[in-house]
Amino acid sequence: MIRSKEKMSLKSAVYGVFCLWIAVIFSSLFINWYISKKSEEYILNSIRNASANVGFEAKEVVLHRLQELETMAEYITKDNLSNLSAVAEKFETFRREYGLRHIAVTLPNGDSCLSTGQMVNIREMQYFQKALNGESNVSYLLPSSDGSTPINVYSVPIWDDNEIIGVLWASIGSNEFYRSLNLTSLEQYGQTYVITVDGNIVSEKKRLSTGI
Repeated sequence: MIRSKEKMSLKSAVYGVFCLWIAVIFSSLFINWYISKKSEEYILNSIRNASANVGFEAKEVVLHRLQELETMAEYITKDNLSNLSAVAEKFETFRREYGLRHIAVTLPNGDSCLSTGQMVNIREMQYFQKALNGESNVSYLLPSSDGSTPINVYSVPIWDDNEIIGVLWASIGSNEFYRSLNLTSLEQYGQTYVITVDGNIVSEKKRLSTGI
């Protein structure tokens, strides 16, 4: 009888320890889940706040560069476009000063003269089409003409009164473009991407992505 009671007591003790062990495991899992959830919420909120602040600054950087090109485009006339190489050559100093890969003046048919004198045709490029329709814009990541490194392209229309007579564009290496956006505060969260609403990558930071 005593042994039977001892067995029952032992079973109860083992059962109690087992229940306590299960309770500890579930408590630990819950605490880990709670901490993980709170950490995730904190990180997401931090990213949202940082993105909002940095996004505004990046937008200002892009708008400032587009405004600079628009101001330059105001000095280009129909008469200038009759000698494309001569007008494009005037922007070579600007290209070097700002570390641009290329800067060029383009006719409505897509014929484009770089400040270095090289001729290319960009009629199929989306950034050119947008500018030709009156929209100053910056492209998403594009391959460079020599296939080496990606680039971004700023592009603005050239107006003569109410008529668009051409396009002025400038390309910049993607690394230089990324650095100009001042996105370093986001890098602590991992890889950084700037994308358009339709999912095209405008700029990115992996371990260092690069630039026509």
